[in-house]
Amino acid sequence: MQSSRPVTVSLITTTYPRAEDDLEQPRFVADLVEHMAALDDRFEFTVLAPHAEGLRKNDCINGIKIRRFQYSLNARRQCLAYGHGIPDNLRHSLRARLQLPGFCLRLAQEVMALTSDCDLLHVNWIEPGVIAGFANFFAGKPLVLSVHSVDPARRRLNQLALRFADFTLFNSEFTRSMLISENNNHATAVIYPGYDENFRRAATSPELRKELGFSSRDVLIIGVGRMIELKGFHVLLHAAERILARHEQTSIVLIGDGPQLPALQQQAADAGIGSKVIFLGSRPRAFVAKALHAADIFVTPGIADTRGRAEGFGIATVEAMVSGLACVGSDIGGTREVIGEDGQAGLLVKSGDASELAAGISQLILHPQRRQALGQAARTRAERMFTWDRAARSTLAVYRRSLGEHEAEEI
Repeated sequence: MQSSRPVTVSLITTTYPRAEDDLEQPRFVADLVEHMAALDDRFEFTVLAPHAEGLRKNDCINGIKIRRFQYSLNARRQCLAYGHGIPDNLRHSLRARLQLPGFCLRLAQEVMALTSDCDLLHVNWIEPGVIAGFANFFAGKPLVLSVHSVDPARRRLNQLALRFADFTLFNSEFTRSMLISENNNHATAVIYPGYDENFRRAATSPELRKELGFSSRDVLIIGVGRMIELKGFHVLLHAAERILARHEQTSIVLIGDGPQLPALQQQAADAGIGSKVIFLGSRPRAFVAKALHAADIFVTPGIADTRGRAEGFGIATVEAMVSGLACVGSDIGGTREVIGEDGQAGLLVKSGDASELAAGISQLILHPQRRQALGQAARTRAERMFTWDRAARSTLAVYRRSLGEHEAEEI
């Protein structure tokens, strides 16, 4: 069905930057759609995302049309989306839980309205996939679902989302394995997210070390991510007690915000390492890029949380790798796919084991040539496997296949 007319895609997400300089919201959906739009101008995109106070309901960011839906009568009291993210907002806010029915209803209404004008729906996350599936039932537009993480406790909801999707994309083989069995004939593909070029291009910043109070001789360990259970930063702090006792000229910087931040700060204080562990909170991406280039070792100490969820991919790890950092990561979830085999482009340690984590980090502290070699290998791996150009091309190929074009095109 090749045609010169534009192909309209409605991209539905609950995670999208509210502005170009939004510090809180992950950018991976925005990065993907912006790269797809740049690659093939035959595709026209409209992003549907939740509204928040102070935002325009119809907007344009970096050339992408944004349509925001208000889900509470009082826009100023909307609190389900954004902030720490919908799952954490639901756990910690009664008002957010009360807004959930209105959110689902408004999302369904908006999807139904979009189906009259679009050629294809691309939905991010399981729960919106189910809502969009019901809303698209009569229109029957091709529906592509992107799964970024899986809650094993919601098995029926997960399977329902798959039934509605014509094609399902996963951010890692690990994520796919959580939903798809070997005998399942559902159309799927693993498409790895990419990295922001600013992380590859950022220059080493000795000035930043001085601003943070570190000398050029200090070994600087860095972790980046939301302060939530599955990120495992509490395990890193347990490991830090051993590391900082053995290696005096070592410090740890953690960048990110989240519901566990106060508890982590208290954990560091109680352990007597508060002066050597610096919590910087959320910072602009440009600052994070500089911080990675100023550091020596990146740590991603993820665990499986109490619901059985683990890191599905780990964009922060990829950004550290392309910055040329040696990485120490937990051998769990998508992290092992990102880093590769142990010793190939980083070190993998047993998840949740603070002593193993401390040993892996200590190995790189003691052997600077080893960490430099791993950092170079990590950058090569990231540049080869994790680019937005590659992800965008593969996603566009899925669109064409879902629309009946280029059925043999490689994804």
